[in-house]
Amino acid sequence: MAISSTTLVDKTREASIRATGVASETDGIFIDVSALSKFETGGLVAIRKLVWSIVGAGLLTLQWEASSDVTIATIGGNGNVDFAHQVGTLQENNAGAGITGDISITTDSNVTGYTIWAQVVKVSGFEAPAVITQTRVPDAAYVTGNTMDTVVTFDEPVIVSTSGGTPSILYTMDACDAASRDSATTCKAIYTSGNNTNHLTFRRTVLAGDDENGSTAFFASANIIVLNSGTILSKATSKAIDLTLAGYTDDGGITVNA
Repeated sequence: MAISSTTLVDKTREASIRATGVASETDGIFIDVSALSKFETGGLVAIRKLVWSIVGAGLLTLQWEASSDVTIATIGGNGNVDFAHQVGTLQENNAGAGITGDISITTDSNVTGYTIWAQVVKVSGFEAPAVITQTRVPDAAYVTGNTMDTVVTFDEPVIVSTSGGTPSILYTMDACDAASRDSATTCKAIYTSGNNTNHLTFRRTVLAGDDENGSTAFFASANIIVLNSGTILSKATSKAIDLTLAGYTDDGGITVNA
């Protein structure tokens, strides 16, 4: 008979599985990533945490399934380990020809049973977060001191750091105050809020030198978010993301200091 495994968590980039084994039924596949309904396939998978209780004086070995299996850990007795914190690195399936992300269990003859729980996470091979929408600055007659907001929404949460600089996006108007612009007609809207979410707000506070008379188009530039030495990273992976904006044009609905 096969190892008895129960899936406790099945998410896009995280899963946790508990398995039990008894005498004569201790060896086999512990985690079959292709059998998980939501967990993304492809790329690297890593074990983040392990908790175990092994009956008998023997040892249990966890291996990444591959053409030549790669040992993850050999354990005995009762214990737990957080690879991300105690060891300092996740235990990735980053070696071995034909590696799949599946994990198998083998035991020696002194193991008569066990219960083991593992949390696995996906660490590469997935698409980076990307912008999915950008709200329009509301049509209005703006004057000095008014704010012009747009919200950029990503398809998953992001982390924003402004320690090196503050990200911005660009509005194109008839004129931009020299105190906050990229060029004479390209004004900066500065990131103001949204860290740890997938909705980032960018704001232009109208300055005395800003001008848009409504006879020409107001543009939210179809470009990228300008980092200005700040960072916007995936919350899930801490990796760089796609900052491309769709942009839009507003024909006459916005005036500024007109």
